[in-house]
Amino acid sequence: MITKSLSFRLSFLFFIISTTLLFISSCKIGEDDNTTTIAGEDGYIPIGSQVIGPSGGEINLDSIIVKVPSGAFNENNELNIYVGEENDGFNEYGISSLYQIGGLPSTINKPIRLSIKYHGTIEGDTLVAIGEMGYATSLDSSLYSYHTESASDSAGYLIYDLPANSELGKLAQPKDIIDNTINNFIALGGNKRVPSSEGHFMLTYPLWFNEQGILIGDHFETAFTKCKTMGFSYPVRQWPANVLTKTLKTGLGGYYSYKNSEPNGKNTVTDAELISFINHGQFTINSNLLTDDLELRTTCGHEFLHLVQNLYEFSSPNIEIEQNWLSEATSVWIEGKYANNENYVSSSITNREFYPFVGWQYTASNRSHARQGYGLSVIIKEIADKYGDSTIVKIFEKIKSGTLPNNAVDPVDAVLSVIDEPVSTFWHRVLGDYVLGHYYNNLVNFKFLDKPDSYSGKFEIYAGFSKKSILTEYHDLSGNLFKVSSGDLSSLDKVPLSFTVDDPINYGILVAKYKQGSEITKIGEIFPGGSGIVTLGNAKPVFDAGYALVVMVSNSTHDKTKNYQGKNNTWLTVEIKEPEKQIDRVEFGVSLDIANTKLTLASGAESYGTGFGCDLNSIWGTSSLSDNIYTTIFANAINSETTYNGYLNVTFLDDPRRVNIDAEWSETRTDCINNFKIDYDGIPFEQSFNNFTWDEYSERGSSVSRINVSNERICSWGTRELLNTNSADDAMISLNVYYYE
Repeated sequence: MITKSLSFRLSFLFFIISTTLLFISSCKIGEDDNTTTIAGEDGYIPIGSQVIGPSGGEINLDSIIVKVPSGAFNENNELNIYVGEENDGFNEYGISSLYQIGGLPSTINKPIRLSIKYHGTIEGDTLVAIGEMGYATSLDSSLYSYHTESASDSAGYLIYDLPANSELGKLAQPKDIIDNTINNFIALGGNKRVPSSEGHFMLTYPLWFNEQGILIGDHFETAFTKCKTMGFSYPVRQWPANVLTKTLKTGLGGYYSYKNSEPNGKNTVTDAELISFINHGQFTINSNLLTDDLELRTTCGHEFLHLVQNLYEFSSPNIEIEQNWLSEATSVWIEGKYANNENYVSSSITNREFYPFVGWQYTASNRSHARQGYGLSVIIKEIADKYGDSTIVKIFEKIKSGTLPNNAVDPVDAVLSVIDEPVSTFWHRVLGDYVLGHYYNNLVNFKFLDKPDSYSGKFEIYAGFSKKSILTEYHDLSGNLFKVSSGDLSSLDKVPLSFTVDDPINYGILVAKYKQGSEITKIGEIFPGGSGIVTLGNAKPVFDAGYALVVMVSNSTHDKTKNYQGKNNTWLTVEIKEPEKQIDRVEFGVSLDIANTKLTLASGAESYGTGFGCDLNSIWGTSSLSDNIYTTIFANAINSETTYNGYLNVTFLDDPRRVNIDAEWSETRTDCINNFKIDYDGIPFEQSFNNFTWDEYSERGSSVSRINVSNERICSWGTRELLNTNSADDAMISLNVYYYE
């Protein structure tokens, strides 16, 4: 059951959507006795208009007859009738003209009879298709969406009784709700109307495609079950939902649309009214998909998720329009669940492969947020792969927690709410993996990497090259690509290259060697928050082997005050430069040979022991170097069965060469948490190994007892604490520093 607060949240949504739809459907009305000449929508010709009041009346135009019984209307209403110049994609299945009827009042006390003259012989079920103006999520626009109702055949006319308000749903509107939209009607032949196997969908499809029509129902039932298994719920939706198959424009597989109306001078709508709005949602599937089962089942899955989004209060295009990118990104993602192919790429991504680089929330002047969302499905794919499909449900629940119109949840906030790592790390990793083809098995990345206009700048390295910088604009949560090619390098034995961004906190760099359309391999990377520099000791062998370099720069800047649509500039500098050593990782360890410990069991029993040790590896966390301080942050970092939280600071000092250690962290296992805090100054440099790619700092013996350390291990069976730092000959503290080769 819907709560009153839900009604209040959505009332503004319906008000604003209906204003848009009424504008699209508006018409001008003139006067000429009881029958007037009126102006219809583009593609529709006015054929009559008449005022009908409480006593009833009839409009008889031979091809269509509208009969209003006495008592059906409470007041005078002007009914307007138009005929369409075409039949809106019903083609040969439309056995009458397409008619529009406008001006029906919000309150209809008795059924109104429509008699539509048809031509030829009716094959299949006797049906009338009824079109209502609604918002189509996938199209990000409004259009007429149809469902069918059973009718009767009488002497060349198809008879349909438009129901009174006592039946909520379909065309009739709840009492006190204005419905000024124009509705379409057409007689159908050669179609069949049947429920799906589980009864959740009412299907209308061409009679000669019975097997494929039944498959449509099966695909929607599969989507119904799959989404429910993921954790979605449909408590306020009444079933069946209507599914109609007809011809749509080329490239459009189908759409979900829903109809909304404007509260009549009220600030809220009732639960019954709100349920009626939700139950207006219906599906249209392109009949061209009937012979392409892959496209058919993925389209059904895509569109069904739009219905689910409707239930989770994704907003209209008029309130928090940015939610539309998340709507489409999740729907494109879920197509893969029905494709039965791990390398499936949605046709919606075609020609939109580059969109992730533009920015999550930014849209060009010729592109809507919904269109942007088609290309952003990789974000959802990564979240589902890493955290599980149920995490997508959590994003939807976050959206639903908002209130409209002033406190709708921004989709960026909804997505970030389920990520347990810094957004800079998440976004750089996703964008980098996208470039490297880790998603979609190189079926997407090569498409944008092979296009010259995908690159924001180009560098050519030749014998006389020294240094070049390019300033580039970045939108929030975006990226840019650069290409590095080679000229004549025959006079050089070595080409050491460095790549630097001037804002290392928010920008990361990935460098890959690339052969067009065939191979890409990462050869250098630095995440945001690091040094902002990637160095290649010698790029000449890469160029000599026929590769170019692709440089990806990620931007993790995201400013909520600018609706995540901010813009920043940063420089990328490429320079021939002998590289300085860059730290790959550090390994820290302590061993106190004669330190005393106390063990207290849960029973209260106590015992004492000797010896203490611990170790920490920066590879388990996220590291950065600022001046002479190397910092590693452990945020729910997992190594084996242990989760690490805390930090490690290593300060490098000269004259003499030494390091200071400042660390505080916890190690959590199933039944224990181990807390450490260590300070130690002046661990001396010992020696370098393996051609200076590994430095050792260490101190041994009783002097290690000067360490400042605290430790307490808390377990379900008891606690253990460190009592002192006693040290003898076998005590040691060490730090190994490993560098990139």
